[in-house]
Amino acid sequence: MHRKPIVEGLSYAHGKVELVKQIEGCFIHKEGPGDLPVAHQRGTVHAAILPHGPYSHSGPCAAWVFKELAESEPPACYLILSVAHREQSTCTTDANFLTPLGVVENDDALRGLLISLGIPKNADAHNKEHAIEVQLPFLQYLFKNPVQQRFVPLLIGNDDPQRIASLIRQAIERYGKQVCILVSTDFTHYGNRYHYTPFIYNIRDELYKMDARAINYICSQDTEGFLKFCEETKSTICGKQAIVVLMEYFELVQQPFKYELLKYYTSADITGGYERGTIGYASLVVR
Repeated sequence: MHRKPIVEGLSYAHGKVELVKQIEGCFIHKEGPGDLPVAHQRGTVHAAILPHGPYSHSGPCAAWVFKELAESEPPACYLILSVAHREQSTCTTDANFLTPLGVVENDDALRGLLISLGIPKNADAHNKEHAIEVQLPFLQYLFKNPVQQRFVPLLIGNDDPQRIASLIRQAIERYGKQVCILVSTDFTHYGNRYHYTPFIYNIRDELYKMDARAINYICSQDTEGFLKFCEETKSTICGKQAIVVLMEYFELVQQPFKYELLKYYTSADITGGYERGTIGYASLVVR
């Protein structure tokens, strides 16, 4: 079963040739890492947080993470956690995902372990969600071997983050191979269009400060502080539940991991016009 793309021509370019051109443009963009990845495999990236906006806006930010992935030791599978924009419960799907670059294989073994531990399947929820789909063409561009593209999609709903993190930890332990967890999330959504205007002056500076606070809690591995920040600010970080799951996961693993911020900017830095509404984009890796 193949899940067909729903944001081809919207979030990213239509067709293989134009999509490859767009992806390469993200790497060399002034807000991107500046050059294409060179596969010399140094170190391990255990997890990453990256945006899922249109490539024209957030693609250069996401490219920072994908460059790190391309230049690190490849995992056996990517577990991609995403905000469930339309679904209240955490769920996976057994579908392979189709993009203009071909089919990305859903890893049977890891997905099966998650399901056996209590994660339900909901193909309809995944068919309507774009935040995982937009990450896959980058993986396909980086890794030509389909085995190196294998992933498991997991929408994170309003479930107990500690419980979901525990299930993920158990599944990965039983899987017995290296898994890289990717959290697909944008940061603060500001403006009337998002019904969120906690400040009206010095918008760019205030937005940068707000997202910097959130990122600092993440990099400090302060889950309680991050949750308190989200509650106090009524945060519009769309994937905050998925971020908390990731943070809880690393608390359970109890090994020395380090978060590193690679890039931050906002959509208005690309388009101009903060007053019309803007979204914060951040790329972080966990080593």
